[in-house]
Amino acid sequence: KQHVVDGVDMQRMLGESALQRGRLRRAAAYFQKALQFESTDHESLFGLAKALRRRGELTSAEDALDRLQRVAPDFPGRRLERGLIHEMRGDYEAAARLYGEALESRPDDADLLLRMGAAQVTLGKLEAAEELLRKVIDERSGSAEAEYFMGRLRFARQQTSGAINHFQRAVQLDPTRAEYHMYLAWAALEVNDLGSALQSIDRALTRDENLADGHWVRGRILLR
Repeated sequence: KQHVVDGVDMQRMLGESALQRGRLRRAAAYFQKALQFESTDHESLFGLAKALRRRGELTSAEDALDRLQRVAPDFPGRRLERGLIHEMRGDYEAAARLYGEALESRPDDADLLLRMGAAQVTLGKLEAAEELLRKVIDERSGSAEAEYFMGRLRFARQQTSGAINHFQRAVQLDPTRAEYHMYLAWAALEVNDLGSALQSIDRALTRDENLADGHWVRGRILLR
């Protein structure tokens, strides 16, 4: 920045750097400054939407995506990002519809396959979800989220031992996610492995003390 003229490219790159580091407020500020230089810059609008969505500012994120749609209706990832907003609001039907539209033009996109599979598990459409999640796991053997949702699928089918294997894989790949530990605890409870269940639920609540389902699972473990 000290050696070049400041402008949209520099501010956008600073935004992408901050976004990769999880510095979401700073990322949003950089993208907004980039848009002051060029109000229709596609990548900056998309980056701003991602930063705002991850901050939980969903209405503002949708506004950024609306602006992007007006100037670049076919921008890659736009439907995926809007679907993620619907997921965060709990509207999985709308999310699945957007993912399905996006998959028509990008049928092998692993990110879209994962999101569609996750939405289908949440909606209880397990057969369709299994096919999608298997594709993701085959392509991305290190996907913690794919393992987690495959575990959710097995758990819904009461295939508890198989679910435990997937949940264990998920927490090994990404130990930071409270819900992964919670579902591992819940599955361990179902097979009466109370020591493992209590250990896992304590890990979940250490990571997110406001996880309501986690407190419910912990109560069930203590009651047992």
